[in-house]
Amino acid sequence: MRVSAIATCIFVLTVPAAMGTAQLLDQADAPNRLPPTLEERVPPRIAFDRERHDFGLILDTEKSETEFTFVNEGPGLLRIESAKGSCNCTVPALSKTQFKPGESGTIKVVYDPKNRAGDQHQTVTVVTNDPERRTVQLVVAAKVRPSVIIEPRMAHFGPIAKDTPAELTIRVAGRTDDFAVAEAVSDNPDLFSVVLGKTEPFKFEDEPEPLRTTTITVKMRPGAPIGLIRNYHLRLRTNDPKNEHLQVELLAQHLGDIEILPERVSFGAVRIGDTFEQEVVIRSRTGTPFTILDVEDRNPDPDAVKITLAPQAPNGGSKAPAYVLRISGQIGENGRGVRGLLIVHTDVEREQTMSIPYFASVRRN
Repeated sequence: MRVSAIATCIFVLTVPAAMGTAQLLDQADAPNRLPPTLEERVPPRIAFDRERHDFGLILDTEKSETEFTFVNEGPGLLRIESAKGSCNCTVPALSKTQFKPGESGTIKVVYDPKNRAGDQHQTVTVVTNDPERRTVQLVVAAKVRPSVIIEPRMAHFGPIAKDTPAELTIRVAGRTDDFAVAEAVSDNPDLFSVVLGKTEPFKFEDEPEPLRTTTITVKMRPGAPIGLIRNYHLRLRTNDPKNEHLQVELLAQHLGDIEILPERVSFGAVRIGDTFEQEVVIRSRTGTPFTILDVEDRNPDPDAVKITLAPQAPNGGSKAPAYVLRISGQIGENGRGVRGLLIVHTDVEREQTMSIPYFASVRRN
């Protein structure tokens, strides 16, 4: 059968002598018309046994494998040009990449659920020379159960008034019969104190049964820096050899006495020659009068904007519970945008300097 198919192709490609001149004229009249390729005349056709696989419920410490089987159902030679997995899928190198008509092959997929939880969907993109299916998306799915549960996974204290005591509770649970957190320390003990509590059964919302759970209390000490506190961690050591070292990010928004509204100023897109202006309110959260000593503009172009400051003091004086800062300017003929940083200097303890970024882009139409 294969020999007769080749013979048929040869017959079709043979052009009678009487038609040669006419065919050359046709090609001259349509130089952009490309002749069909061999793969288009004798195409392969890839067919998979399935294009989706669900691993079901798995632990995040267990890699899972499956194989997708395919067959070349077309008359041409099938080539697998590439097979690449998304971030949590790996595809071992194929033992061969060309498959004759009727020949089958497999693509092995290894899924690593590390650091994943809940419903997961990953893909493997297969590129072939099948004209009808240049790319095929194979999907692997799983419901990943973490072998260790940390709740909350990111410990955010939220907005905290200046030097107000704040604490939160973190629960760490494992699936081994004797699971426990052996040690919990902060990477900044001057800022966060840690108390390691008891280990006892606790029922989480998505778990069918209670798990052995260690309770940890984290407190933020007074005197913390004002503003967003981040890039600090609670470091854990457990007796689970597969999850011996873990960490939880610690965050807080430590509010100062002074509030800036808005915290950053965007004038948006401004046409060349047009002016821009916006007000910023700098005020005490408690209504206590304070003094703004200076406003420093750190803009490489000193003439880019004009800054004015007006105290909102009912009886005048050097102190006020609020100030209005006005930023104005114009987009020059040079067509450059405006970007700068205002440094506000005050007499408030631990809030002597605060920054206000501002920027304007150029609208070209």
